[in-house]
Amino acid sequence: MAALPARDVRLVGLARRLGPGWLVARELIEPQRRRIAANNVSFVTGRGPRIVLLNNALHFLRPGEIDRLPGVPADLRRQSRVVLGAALRADVIVVPCTDMAERVTAGLPRVASRVVVRHQPYTVTHSRRPGDGTGYVLYPSIPAPHKDLVGGVQLLADAIAESGLDLEVRVTCTDADLANVARRLGVRAIGPQSLDGLDQLLAGAALVFSPYTTESYGYPVAEARAVGVPVVGVDTAQNREIGSRALVGFTAGDRDSLARALEVAVATSVDPDPAPFEAAAYFAWLTTLTSANEGS
Repeated sequence: MAALPARDVRLVGLARRLGPGWLVARELIEPQRRRIAANNVSFVTGRGPRIVLLNNALHFLRPGEIDRLPGVPADLRRQSRVVLGAALRADVIVVPCTDMAERVTAGLPRVASRVVVRHQPYTVTHSRRPGDGTGYVLYPSIPAPHKDLVGGVQLLADAIAESGLDLEVRVTCTDADLANVARRLGVRAIGPQSLDGLDQLLAGAALVFSPYTTESYGYPVAEARAVGVPVVGVDTAQNREIGSRALVGFTAGDRDSLARALEVAVATSVDPDPAPFEAAAYFAWLTTLTSANEGS
């Protein structure tokens, strides 16, 4: 929030769970004032200018995806109907990547002209400390039922063993999140990290691991690119867009493909590329935005 412009910006609902009171407060802002909804639930009334940041791909799943993802919330379909209906009332819909734009317009063809792609911001605070091809793999993950964290860790540990690389795995979760398999796999569950702690871990990592196929953005991919760390992620158009030259792609779920990607990544040098995620520029743009034409 430090990157917000020094102008009259009022934060409604900061550091609180989304609830009816928060939504009502958002709707009661004067009609002439710009309103920005920073979660998937946007607006009920037709007053503007209204801008929504759609950042949750689970509300815009493609046919078949909901059946392939483990642990998807039972009420997801009901939530999605609310999100789609509310998004119709937004003047501008900001999404973090092209794939998310395609998800939104597939679900809501009527809003195609209102969708703007803008990468989410990230501020680099620690300089990259390049290693010699050894060190640790950073696996940043917020535990969630649909992410199959245990499966991702098992795949990574097996691929490292196959490659013969000397790499420790550090995962930003607890032993309990890994169903207590961390010690058996030689994995360090380092727990949730502060922003500064995560930045330091990124700066010292040999590479970053991101195995997900259903993402609205891909924060680990963006963060690795910004800092200048190779990121081993599934070879998708979305990851190539976000990761650019930092991405070393592999085939989802394929241990052999992942082992080869790890070997390439530890031998790859990546220049830091923070410009696409510059926070001050992002918030300056966002807080002056009134129409999709201005965002394109």
